Amino acid sequence: QENVQEINLIQKKLAYGYRHKVISNELIEYRFVSYDDMTFYLAKNDKGIFRVFTKFKGEFIEVDHIYVYAEDFGVFPQVKFVEFFGKSKDTSFYHRLSLD
Repeated sequence: QENVQEINLIQKKLAYGYRHKVISNELIEYRFVSYDDMTFYLAKNDKGIFRVFTKFKGEFIEVDHIYVYAEDFGVFPQVKFVEFFGKSKDTSFYHRLSLD
């Protein structure tokens, strides 16, 4: 059984929070504070439904979900890896980003 908890202020500012920029009514760009190297976009897909996208190796990926693994020892959690699940065109997409 999963243990789901709300994030606290320190986690929001240093680990899981985000910065965003509204580009238009149909496009928002954002980055997570813990990993500023990757940009995400909230935009409509080809069916007109708002979804999250990112760019990987020059190709746009429609993100289905993101799994963040962090060890919470001490005051600050340490993110060990992030897994991205989604699709690129009509194929499934998976990428594991190791951060340690």
